[in-house]
Amino acid sequence: MAPLDADVITARACAPLDVLLPWFVRHRAKDGMALFAKGRTAAEELTRVAASWRLDVDQLPSRTSPASKILRIRSAEWRHNGLNDC
Repeated sequence: MAPLDADVITARACAPLDVLLPWFVRHRAKDGMALFAKGRTAAEELTRVAASWRLDVDQLPSRTSPASKILRIRSAEWRHNGLNDC
């Protein structure tokens, strides 16, 4: 699929962050952002990707549940760590 050059990319109950981030990087416009609705696992998912990704991310409160967050991601950069891209 060709890059979509999207201003905003959203996902809710779609996939874990490590799966969503490559899609975000590929399909966002230069100044685009992601809004990913995450449940109680938001902090765990951010921790899991921290070694592999450099993120500009804000955790916003969700109106649906006090335990949920909206992750607003303005940039994401794969850290490579000497590994080949898949």
